[in-house]
Amino acid sequence: MLPGMMIPGVAIVRAQRTAGTDGLVVLRSLFLSFATAIVLIAGVVLLIGDVTTGTVRTALGIGIVLVMAGVSFAVQAVALRALDGSSDEALGNSYRTRFFLRIALSEAIALVGFVVGLMVGPWWAYFPAAVLSLASLSRVAPTRASLASDQDALSLAGCNRPLVDALRRSNVMSSQRR
Repeated sequence: MLPGMMIPGVAIVRAQRTAGTDGLVVLRSLFLSFATAIVLIAGVVLLIGDVTTGTVRTALGIGIVLVMAGVSFAVQAVALRALDGSSDEALGNSYRTRFFLRIALSEAIALVGFVVGLMVGPWWAYFPAAVLSLASLSRVAPTRASLASDQDALSLAGCNRPLVDALRRSNVMSSQRR
């Protein structure tokens, strides 16, 4: 089961089979698979990391990771638009689009840390990148509190559609086929 979690297409199919037609359960399963991948990659870094790096390379590597994290957090805070509450389908689709964009931006921090750790140095640059990536992911998680916050924002915008119901009725697989 663990290797399949690291392959997004396999994770989507497995989550769909497990969850049936509940789109929220699918999103939560996918979120867990992406977070788990970050942790599993740490094992790879420990196995192949090079312990010989200089001070300049260390500063450069950590600097690159911090810049990527800053860009990721800034883009998530500024550039991602509000949810579209014009219909249940639009609400579910806009939430999923925002969810996957935020996942991609969060994962990018860890991926840059991985590349920096292997190519520039230091090898352990992945670990602060992974922590920053997981911190970013924690803001993306489709938790009750997060969904309640989104629902409050929708209500303030004049939309009375229930977000959780829209997510539960829609699913990732059916929207990907379109």
